[in-house]
Amino acid sequence: MTLMPSNNNIYYTGRIDFLNVNKPKIYYAGSSIRINFKGTGVIAKIRNYRFYNHMYLGVIIDGKESK
Repeated sequence: MTLMPSNNNIYYTGRIDFLNVNKPKIYYAGSSIRINFKGTGVIAKIRNYRFYNHMYLGVIIDGKESK
């Protein structure tokens, strides 16, 4: 199953630009995306638009930080 970024089962927190609802832009530290699902895996496509030289991304799965 594929979910578009505008799906109501995806929860956004922080500074998010929804000018294009299917290509939200996430700004600044502390912004987050959360999705609850049942299954064995998930794939997310995330692009760094290089507003800055670095991008830090933390991934938490089942309450544990993942690499």
